[in-house]
Amino acid sequence: MADDGVLRVGRLRIALDCPDARYVDFVDTHLHTVLAPLAADDRLDLRLRIVEEDAAPPPADVDDPLRVTATTTAIAVHTHVVRIDVDRTTAPATGVVRVRPSGRPPAQVLGLLVLALNRLLATLGPVRLHAAAVVVGDRTALLVGDKGAGKSTTCLAQGRLGATVLSDDQIALERIDGRITVAGSDDRVRLTEPTERHFFPDGLDAPVVDSAGVAKKQLHLADLVPHADPFVPYPLTDLCFPRVGTGFAVTPLRGRQALARLLGSLVATHRFADDADRLDLLELLADAVDGARCWEVELSPELDDQRLLHRHLAAAT
Repeated sequence: MADDGVLRVGRLRIALDCPDARYVDFVDTHLHTVLAPLAADDRLDLRLRIVEEDAAPPPADVDDPLRVTATTTAIAVHTHVVRIDVDRTTAPATGVVRVRPSGRPPAQVLGLLVLALNRLLATLGPVRLHAAAVVVGDRTALLVGDKGAGKSTTCLAQGRLGATVLSDDQIALERIDGRITVAGSDDRVRLTEPTERHFFPDGLDAPVVDSAGVAKKQLHLADLVPHADPFVPYPLTDLCFPRVGTGFAVTPLRGRQALARLLGSLVATHRFADDADRLDLLELLADAVDGARCWEVELSPELDDQRLLHRHLAAAT
């Protein structure tokens, strides 16, 4: 394989070979991360080649079922549109992703590719979350929220107050040695104009990107905060659901409420092969909730109030 770069998903390192450049772009636009250069001493977990193939479309009345088979020697994640086959007998493991558009709109095909890749990743360990995470003292806070919830601003503010930032947008949730952990899956940060103006009044020389319809400047996390540790798993201790309101407030959440919100954040990007598949994910999320303090966090438009959140997290250590 002629690797285009390394996809990092928490602790996993996956070398991708994409003969079609559209699938290199897909990593940025749909997985919301970038391929890192492959270093000679990189420890890879998987080499994955993404190819597009012609295939006859299924009958119009046939759904696109997901079938997953996982053994110690192989993994297969199959739909009509995406077929992933991984050989686990090699070191690193090797696999092929066959994409079969069959006349479907490109946006639909790429969306189905996200679902299949997320299912492969979950089989290997990490579950991808649209979330952020920071470490304050010995507490690791996972911040789960939609766009506009204040995740990036909170990460930057907490990082400048001394927290270690794991990621502002992409997190891997994984059970490791019996503990629920979180790790970053991207080493970039994206800033809105008000956040940039508050923290960097002289402005930043950085490219502007479209982040879910919002113009943001994109930079490396380590260039903006003293402590960034994006790909190392940390034990989860606090589960926070931030939203921007009128003033700072922290409200405890019951476990059932937190579990429903956490599960809701995954619905659009994860599919299941069967009931056992659903149960595996539900058990992971339930254990994450059971082992964490759960909070609803109302963020103030006054960014100086981020100090209050920092004190709240630090007080729990």
